[in-house]
Amino acid sequence: MSSEEVFPYASDGAPKRPRNLAAHEDPPAEDASAGAPGDDDAQEWKPQPDFGSAVSVERTGAPRQDVAPYAFGRPVESSGAVGPPGTPPPGPAPEDVSSAPSAGAAARESMPLRPLGRSGSSAEATVREATPLAPAQFESPLPGSGAVVRPRLRMPGFTGVKRRAEDVPAAEDMADAQAPVPSRAEREPTVPCRDEETPVYTPPALYDKPHQQYGTPKGLPPKGGRPDTVIDGADLAGLTVRGTSQRGDDHRWLTEVRQDSMGLWPLEAAGGRRALLVAVADGVGSQPMSHQGSELACSLLRAEAERVLPELLDAEYNELQGLWSGVFGAVSRGMTEHIERVGGLPVHWSTTLVALLVEYPTGWTHAVRVGDSNAYVLRDGAFQPLFEAKGGGEIATNRTSALPGHTGPAEVAVFERAPDDVAVACTDGLGDTLRHPGVAARLAAQWGAPVLPTMLEFAWQAAFRVKSHSDDRTVVCVWGR
Repeated sequence: MSSEEVFPYASDGAPKRPRNLAAHEDPPAEDASAGAPGDDDAQEWKPQPDFGSAVSVERTGAPRQDVAPYAFGRPVESSGAVGPPGTPPPGPAPEDVSSAPSAGAAARESMPLRPLGRSGSSAEATVREATPLAPAQFESPLPGSGAVVRPRLRMPGFTGVKRRAEDVPAAEDMADAQAPVPSRAEREPTVPCRDEETPVYTPPALYDKPHQQYGTPKGLPPKGGRPDTVIDGADLAGLTVRGTSQRGDDHRWLTEVRQDSMGLWPLEAAGGRRALLVAVADGVGSQPMSHQGSELACSLLRAEAERVLPELLDAEYNELQGLWSGVFGAVSRGMTEHIERVGGLPVHWSTTLVALLVEYPTGWTHAVRVGDSNAYVLRDGAFQPLFEAKGGGEIATNRTSALPGHTGPAEVAVFERAPDDVAVACTDGLGDTLRHPGVAARLAAQWGAPVLPTMLEFAWQAAFRVKSHSDDRTVVCVWGR
């Protein structure tokens, strides 16, 4: 675009005053004495691009009211508005500069124009990209400084306050604003550097040099729907519980879903008696739907235990095995019915299940299980198993009792928890690692300390890695304080 097209000159050589789309200046009104409607000088006015605008609109030959609004390079529908966005409203005619044709009139006559008028209109216009002539200014800069006041974020409901004239600092007060900006090396750091007292994240403990990258999640499981890690807990009246379920190294490396599940539920019986139900399930690794089976078993256990909670809290010791066997039998039947509705084989949903029912504040605790997941009591710095450990019998077997196919009696243990005792329910992903002396000693020191861990600290404590122990890991601890 030539200079004549951007700033047309009058016949006497003086440039016509360019107009700014954002300045809201009055455009020239049509002067009856200036000539016929077809005369270029009489009908022509030309707004120029704003400093911060990226688009300029050129208009020739057509009256103002025939041009449709223009927004972001496309014609838009109009409801009575005239002129392109930013076009100033009509007003009194400016001072007559010249009656002679402008120097760029002939060039504009031959240029192809893009019609922007309404249907049936003869209006013509063109849109061209304009190079910014100066940096954009979002708000009025302070006088005497080269810094522009940056726009502030407006919160909903905040109308803002206009700047008053007396609030603007005088020129002699702007010495600091005119001082040179210090270099990056001379500036003070906005974030304080770490010192020796600032806590620094430490990775979980490693035992027997496990593979450095084997526990790295290589991707999201294709089945999806289950997070890599679950953290839960609560500080109840006279009771504290922490739990976490984490995907093992094998499943993380192979991008397979976590098969463990857990659940924590407060229950209440008649008379204001309260209890905490803990469920931990380990889906059988060889079965394709065991991750859903473990989750289903936990939810069904809650419903069945809540239904018979008064009987469980009032039963004698010799009655508890029958009651809990009935509860686990109902869980098995509920799983079978669900599998029949959705389709599939019950064996594909196989899962172990271990539960704790802790009455508080009395401290009486029931431990129940089907399968090889175990429960422990952390007492005097040692983990004491409540059930026979896996492989502890005379004949070791790879077959695991599991729901929903298990029809035998459930294993039950009852004990009265001392103030410093910690009840632990876990899958074999953690139970097997307790045979390692370093793991058992470390966890006993952490979970037996006077200060109880937070939920995030508890998950970090359970995230240790041991060579050749790469199964999913779920553990729940209950403190009587």
